[in-house]
Amino acid sequence: QSQRVREREVAESAQAARRATQEVEGRIVSLEALQRAALGQGQGRVVDWLESRGLARNPRLAQQLSVDSGWERAVETVLGAYLEAVCIDSIDDVAGLLESLSSGTVTFFAAGQGPAGTGYGQETLRARVQGPAGLDPLFEGIIATDGLADALAIRPRLRAGQSVITREGIWIGPDWLRVSRDRDVHEGVIEREHALRGQRAELGQQQSRQRALEDELAALRATIQDTEDRIAAEQVELSRVGADHMSARSQLDGLRARAEQRNARMQQLATELAELEAAL
Repeated sequence: QSQRVREREVAESAQAARRATQEVEGRIVSLEALQRAALGQGQGRVVDWLESRGLARNPRLAQQLSVDSGWERAVETVLGAYLEAVCIDSIDDVAGLLESLSSGTVTFFAAGQGPAGTGYGQETLRARVQGPAGLDPLFEGIIATDGLADALAIRPRLRAGQSVITREGIWIGPDWLRVSRDRDVHEGVIEREHALRGQRAELGQQQSRQRALEDELAALRATIQDTEDRIAAEQVELSRVGADHMSARSQLDGLRARAEQRNARMQQLATELAELEAAL
């Protein structure tokens, strides 16, 4: 009974774990669909061309980045279409393939994984980005600051080639300012990639928990089956012993009845003997 109670508890937990796993898988599927669309990984001539060249499964640059919380919009503003860049080992690997691309636009990005945001001045935007070392030229001279007032205060001190960008993506140079209030196709790409990584990690944990519960449930069911088999065998033995017991009881009752009859006969004989002795 204790094992059956535990089996019900584990079965309910395993079912809940399966539901949780399915929910996480659903969220991942939705996020991946949005991310593929944002990174140009949907249907199209460029995607077909990449597929034919064995490059469609290569990660996009946005998938190689890790950005400090709150700075995603600034990084998306600076990188723009580079977020869709197909990561490769070397430009030389694809240079000879370009003639076969008849239409469309594609960007390739070649660089090894650089240090995790080290070796850069803490005031730079690059210091807030972990990713390939090849990003350095794209962030060259870009200072990061929290708000517009700080950025405007820094602007007079900017040298040629320098710029400053705020958390919300307002980008200012010595004699220019760029701001976009329209919804960009790349907006939320980095944050969504972070969310995907978190969901995939959670999926791994949920799957491990589900497997552990299912293994425990299978072990419990095997134990219960073994116990039930033993109970069935013992019930057969109990029935046999019970039959033997009933037979022995029946024999005992017969012996007791005969003993009582003999005792009565003995008492009768004793009485008759006493009468005979008296008569003698």
